[in-house]
Amino acid sequence: MPNGISTLILFYFMDKLTMSSSKYTWPEDRPIGRTKLALLTAFMIGNLAFMTGMLLHASIGQVFNGMLLAGLGEFTYFVYYIEAMIMGAGIVFFVFNIPVVQQFQCQSQKTACFMLFLGLLWNSASWLVHISLHNSIHAPWLPADFIAIDIGFHVPSTIATLVITFFTDRFLMMAIVISEAKFAQGGGKAANENSKVSTVASQNGAVSTTSQSTVSMTASKAPPAAV
Repeated sequence: MPNGISTLILFYFMDKLTMSSSKYTWPEDRPIGRTKLALLTAFMIGNLAFMTGMLLHASIGQVFNGMLLAGLGEFTYFVYYIEAMIMGAGIVFFVFNIPVVQQFQCQSQKTACFMLFLGLLWNSASWLVHISLHNSIHAPWLPADFIAIDIGFHVPSTIATLVITFFTDRFLMMAIVISEAKFAQGGGKAANENSKVSTVASQNGAVSTTSQSTVSMTASKAPPAAV
């Protein structure tokens, strides 16, 4: 469960970063905001996953057989529900960020962000299936069952963590480079605008000086007034 929660925290901050780096904008004419829709969808998917897990077994004792025999009691229901909510949130984060990633202009940035979110999806959505398989094993527990489940989930989770670490570094480095390029481009534009303003001001000053000199010459050439 801590692994899933930490994955959601990273998902949240990467969502904010991709939204600020992408040209994607949420349409204003939609009746509900992006964040509210994401939370509502995650809640619905999580509850659906929780109820589906219950229906796949004849009784609640079969679903939580391992933890109930260990004497953990009602805590097993809480853990299973939280894992279902984490699964729903991970799916929603991934789906909602697909159109955001597609708005990136750099293909390398698209690939890095997609691989990053794919690793986050696995680390957030796989734990519900993992805990379900562990808790549905009936006594006597065979070591082969635990080894098969751990290899099938822990090894991919380790690989997903390495993918997340690598592509997070790649994405952040590219985001920094792109931000610096935009800042430099904006500074160049500002300098050009300032030079244009200075040129116009100097030209206006030259015109004003010429006008004043013309007036002075005209005044000097004028005949003296009669006494």
